[in-house]
Amino acid sequence: MATHRQQKLLVIQDLSCIGRCSLTVALPVLSCLGVQAVPLPTALLSAHTAFDGVYRRDMLEDMREIADRWAQMPLSFDGVYVGYLGGGHQLPLVMKLVERYQRGGARLFVDPVMGDHGKPYSFVTAALKEGFALLCKRAEVIFPNRTEASMLLGVEYKEAGGEEDILRRLTQGFAPAAVLTGVARGQELGAMCLSEGRIGGAYAARHPGSFPGTGDLLASAAIGALLRGLPLEKALDLAVRFVSGSIAWHEEGQDSRLGVPFERQLPSLMRDVQQMLDEGVNNLNG
Repeated sequence: MATHRQQKLLVIQDLSCIGRCSLTVALPVLSCLGVQAVPLPTALLSAHTAFDGVYRRDMLEDMREIADRWAQMPLSFDGVYVGYLGGGHQLPLVMKLVERYQRGGARLFVDPVMGDHGKPYSFVTAALKEGFALLCKRAEVIFPNRTEASMLLGVEYKEAGGEEDILRRLTQGFAPAAVLTGVARGQELGAMCLSEGRIGGAYAARHPGSFPGTGDLLASAAIGALLRGLPLEKALDLAVRFVSGSIAWHEEGQDSRLGVPFERQLPSLMRDVQQMLDEGVNNLNG
């Protein structure tokens, strides 16, 4: 059943000034879904790393100072959402924060940002992979793409197997529920999920091109919907439609590295989540 109390979510990700991704995506999307999003930046970047010559500042010392101040406050969260980390050296602090707020009942959601298109990102180390694996084992739902799922499972990308098999192994070895993003079905693209033994999926028409940040859009929308009380499969359907609608606003000739103009799709996202919540209430009352 949908909750009426406003949910508060700690979002642990980087802040990239140019290129719609991570915190610049998560904060507005979650806010539109009625969730209070509290940011903890892991890194400050002039632009995301698809651009050249990026300025990057590791925020570990700032994170420590913020965490110390928060420890002195009567602070709690309904959820924690972990995405891009600056490296394995940040994991002890992140794990400490996760443990602190999980003791108060926070739900953990993890997007293990480690790679894409069959290759790990350049900053990924063995320590980061091990740390993300530990976080995923504490999570309620995880959101890897196929590359990241392969890394979590310790198998080669081309040998990972079919989507349903990947999801089953993820839920057996890590979180009780998993979403596999970037799943193709003919001329459609979307995601599959496994929760409580049930396989589900959501797909929309495939758009030409590659758009950084769409994984962040999907995870943020799905997590916000989950916190509002929707079941995972409905939350995923909402998120896939939102991402597809956002991509449709992209204008031909614009630099795709800037991300998709999701801002124009936010009113539809708000209407869709409220409609789903209303339908759920009506079904219960019926």
